[in-house]
Amino acid sequence: MKTTYIGGVPRNWRDHGVFTEGNEFVGHDVTTIRQAAIDRVDKLSRTKDELDERISAAGRAAQAGNDEELAGVDLSALARDSARVSRELTEAREELEQSEARIEQEAATKRRKKFAETIARARVERTEFERLFSETCLALGKFCASVEEATTLVNSLATQLGTPLELRNELQALAEAPNPMAACLESGLKPTEQYGWNLGFQVIPLHELERTDL
Repeated sequence: MKTTYIGGVPRNWRDHGVFTEGNEFVGHDVTTIRQAAIDRVDKLSRTKDELDERISAAGRAAQAGNDEELAGVDLSALARDSARVSRELTEAREELEQSEARIEQEAATKRRKKFAETIARARVERTEFERLFSETCLALGKFCASVEEATTLVNSLATQLGTPLELRNELQALAEAPNPMAACLESGLKPTEQYGWNLGFQVIPLHELERTDL
């Protein structure tokens, strides 16, 4: 979205007609105003260089006594034009500095707004992570409780010939420690390389307190 500047300028800023009514750029976005200031500085700089060169050439001709080159040259008028262009160039450079300051101010405002939005989002994401972490530990706790219960049941089914082999194999396969990280990496997920690269949290099986635990 482009920001436009209509009306007055900030306090303590000199205005040479770039930002106020009557100027062709009023209502334009600040980058357009900046480009106009750049173009004006370039044009005035070239004009100033040309005038200075004409004045220098006239001075050399006067020292050499070359009346032909001095014919039709009004040194006073050239000096007045040079002084006027110098003033306009100074003003144009000030206008350029002001437009660049406005661009930076606008960019800083956008960055601060984005920062506030990012912080708000991060707070929500942190809360969501903590909730999911709690659920993960509880889910692991439920899994471990089920494996414990299955172990008790298998042992209760043992006979003089021992525990049925198919039951022991099934329990052993289930009781093998899960490795969800390997599955995540195999699925294409990648570890972060910026903030958090060294973060790690121990997931342990948890269960909710029952009255007997109190």
